[in-house]
Amino acid sequence: MKIKNIFLGAILAVIGILMITIPDFCTKVIVILVGAATVVNGIYTLKNNYSLSEDPVYKKTLKIKCISSIVIGLLAVIFPIALMKSFEAIWTVITFVLAVYFTAYAVTGFFSTLFIQSLTQDDKKRITYESLIFFLIAVLLFVTPIGKIIKTFLIICGIVALVLGAVIIAREIILKKQTVSAEVQEVE
Repeated sequence: MKIKNIFLGAILAVIGILMITIPDFCTKVIVILVGAATVVNGIYTLKNNYSLSEDPVYKKTLKIKCISSIVIGLLAVIFPIALMKSFEAIWTVITFVLAVYFTAYAVTGFFSTLFIQSLTQDDKKRITYESLIFFLIAVLLFVTPIGKIIKTFLIICGIVALVLGAVIIAREIILKKQTVSAEVQEVE
């Protein structure tokens, strides 16, 4: 019996139970983690990609994209901690903030393909597709009651995590019993 597998199963089961019983709290934690990742991504992208081109339009577009990413990330971290108590209110605010961010991201992407001459055709095509996808996501965020969808999805993930954790633990216990019974039998 591997203790690490039982530990993993127990952690999955506990996370599943938490996601099922207190999805509001889990949502706040997820929003905070995604917000922190967005801040780190904005800083990392700005630091590593700013010197890729000397084109002033590229630099301005990249600054706008990265700074907005950092601001959105900070809002995603601050709102659940300080300002909001309700699950629906958090997701309503985050949904609209993300929708505005994705719209700005798409506009800067389209802007980049039109005005940055140093981009290759493949880069322009990639950026155009990426911008179109972000624009479509933004439209969906504006028109969908995302809070209820996220809460339902979180509860489903919790059920899956709980079942998976229980299966891992049961598998380890069954394997332990099979191993013990095989060791006890004598060979004649």
